[in-house]
Amino acid sequence: METVLVTGAFGFIGSNLTKYLLKHGYRVIAADQSYDEMAPLARERFNNLNRQFPEIDLFDIRSLESCKNVLLKYSPTTVFHLAALPGIRNSFDSPRVYWETNLNGSLNLIEASKSSSVRTIFLASSSSVYGSILDGQKSKEGDRIDLPVSPYAATKAAMEMMASSLSPSLSYRVISLRFFTVFGPYGRPDMAVWKFTKALLSGEVITLNGDGSQLRDFTPVSDLTTKLEKLLRISWQEKGLDEVTALNLGSGSPMSILDLVNSLSSRLGIAPLVNFGGSVLGDVFETRSHTALQEKIGLQEELSNGVNRGLDVWVEWALANKNLLKTY
Repeated sequence: METVLVTGAFGFIGSNLTKYLLKHGYRVIAADQSYDEMAPLARERFNNLNRQFPEIDLFDIRSLESCKNVLLKYSPTTVFHLAALPGIRNSFDSPRVYWETNLNGSLNLIEASKSSSVRTIFLASSSSVYGSILDGQKSKEGDRIDLPVSPYAATKAAMEMMASSLSPSLSYRVISLRFFTVFGPYGRPDMAVWKFTKALLSGEVITLNGDGSQLRDFTPVSDLTTKLEKLLRISWQEKGLDEVTALNLGSGSPMSILDLVNSLSSRLGIAPLVNFGGSVLGDVFETRSHTALQEKIGLQEELSNGVNRGLDVWVEWALANKNLLKTY
């Protein structure tokens, strides 16, 4: 049985991935910050996840020694490093904290792995690294990532460049995974799908930044976790992919923000109240994933209409968890 370490396991993607890996027979080490430091929603995810029986370790990614201890204790062969501070807007208020967590934390994990049994580290990156220069085009893994438009994006781009520069000196593989607007059960309250659903259920006005025509490559978390598990079974060398250091994980079929509002409204049977506001610092007009590398690796979606299927799952979860949804 393969041992997989998931850092940030009580975050949105981490908790969903941990449950998926457990379901598919992996030994999973769910690692995240101490219980006292957890945000309230992270505690909800922790309590939900704890019923699934992963092995749990509370550690601090900002400490090199803490990273070494976790790797020595559990001897994982694969690490999904998802621990990070998310969110573009908050990063303008606390850039130093984002840097220390997202960049220095990732470096700690990479360095700690030098004396461990780790064979592959997957780093959680973001479509934000592409900035805004590619609006109207599909973002390819080889495109430049040196023009971020937010401190958050800068930490992810710097993490990628740091990992890539270190790779020739490492005995294990490090691959940055660029996530595109992931949504689903136990998601993030600061993201559009959660905010719009909450507003609809509460009869509140939905304020859109701009005219709602902005495009996002929405990715259901269930599709993402399926792809992440498949990555554990990939023979990179056999596929001639030894040089891969970054990978897009998006659908390549973006939806407008206004279409998202209407899709949620239709599913809930609630007419939306919409107000159009100004643009937001750090926002980009469009995210759109190039998918050729995903397809070459064998990660193309097995089911069609993934976003609509994901919205169905989300609305079902939201209706079953109205109190939780409205709390945050």
